Amino acid sequence: GYSMDVIEIDGASNNGVDSIRELRNKVNFAPAEGKYRIYIIDEVHMLSQGAFNALLKTLEEPPSHVIFIFATTDPHKIPSTILSRCQWFNFRRISLADIINKLKMIAKDEGLNINDKTLNMIARSSTGSMRDAESTLDQIIAYCGKDITSQSVSEVLGIIEEEVFFEFIEAIIKDDTLKGIEIINRTSDLGGDASQFIKNLMEYVHNLSLAKVCQKEILNLQGIFIEDRERLLKQSKIIKLEKLFNIVDYLAEAERKMRYIRHPWILLEMLVIKFTAAENYSLIDAGMAHDFR
Repeated sequence: GYSMDVIEIDGASNNGVDSIRELRNKVNFAPAEGKYRIYIIDEVHMLSQGAFNALLKTLEEPPSHVIFIFATTDPHKIPSTILSRCQWFNFRRISLADIINKLKMIAKDEGLNINDKTLNMIARSSTGSMRDAESTLDQIIAYCGKDITSQSVSEVLGIIEEEVFFEFIEAIIKDDTLKGIEIINRTSDLGGDASQFIKNLMEYVHNLSLAKVCQKEILNLQGIFIEDRERLLKQSKIIKLEKLFNIVDYLAEAERKMRYIRHPWILLEMLVIKFTAAENYSLIDAGMAHDFR
């Protein structure tokens, strides 16, 4: 519904002192319909320091008919003087199952031809945000129409097929440097994004770690389908947990360095070399050093 007494303000575009002063002048007006006049400031962390200072006086002595609601994804950017005068509510991420169920309802209402696996891809990409999931579905409908396939979703979202990561980890397990480099080059040539590759690979390695140390039922909670689950369980048995930890550490460091490198795929090629060939070369070097002695 709509109410004249609920005013939403975008903190990102109204972040100056003048905007807050204008707000302060309006808060003294009595509500037109209800008992309270409610001001919602979205992205409140985007306000300038001067704007926060201007708002502080109103928060210290607010009119009895006014309620402020501040929404933010970065509460650490809000001054402590503001936070100390607010009640703080943390909203948890929505579960994968709930997002999928809501997307199924939308798909049914819109008459979409889309299977559960494709809906799962959209839900997982939203990282717990229903708004992002619905927005993504809207983009995909605009791109594909009523018939939506996993391939078209991958193209829109830049998602790399899980089969690629299975083959990639398989190459690492078998110390097949050439195969690993080939996968990197093939993904790059197809227009894949190196940053997205790292994110997706990190998620795959995370799931592989869960498969190795937890009951297989945990993979149900991750939204992994049966055929992928069985393959993941099988692969988890032939790779050491320590190597999985080392891969995640390398990926985290590569993600940090990526912004400073013109050709980020180099970092992924070096990952392949590090985990398929470096250990063998270390043994060779150690043997040569022993011979020299």
